[in-house]
Amino acid sequence: MKKQFRAKLETVPDLQALARSFPKKFPALLNSHIVNEITGRYSILFKKSKDIRFAYSQGQLNRLFKRFDKKIPKSKKGFPLPFYSGWFLYLSYSAIKAWETKLQNIKHDERQPLALAFRCHSAIVIDHIKNQAWIVADSKKKTRQIGEDTIEAKNNSGIRKF
Repeated sequence: MKKQFRAKLETVPDLQALARSFPKKFPALLNSHIVNEITGRYSILFKKSKDIRFAYSQGQLNRLFKRFDKKIPKSKKGFPLPFYSGWFLYLSYSAIKAWETKLQNIKHDERQPLALAFRCHSAIVIDHIKNQAWIVADSKKKTRQIGEDTIEAKNNSGIRKF
């Protein structure tokens, strides 16, 4: 089981402003606009890593999926957040061809990726029900780095203090 680290932030940051202001540091955001216990409790801002994979063809997409078919380690019992590290995967509309045989004739420009995946060692997670924000990571060093990056981002952009 991998190690999991978290640090609570003093206030809840504006994840949309961070993502918009610093897309190279924070390239992906899952943002919940409807707050409820089941489907809208958390928002997650993912920190970029150097491990990025692209799939431009059906064969590359299949190989990418095989990489993710390996068993994913479960969170420790008592880890209350839905994410601490892992892979962020974006699938294009054309990627449906991998599952739906009736849609095999969908046109796809192979200069555009069918999928993009990046390894995410750290993130900021907001629990909208508790109105709390956490830095989560798979190492203490990554926890510190994302904290420093968010402070630097705030100082350089006028993003509200957190």
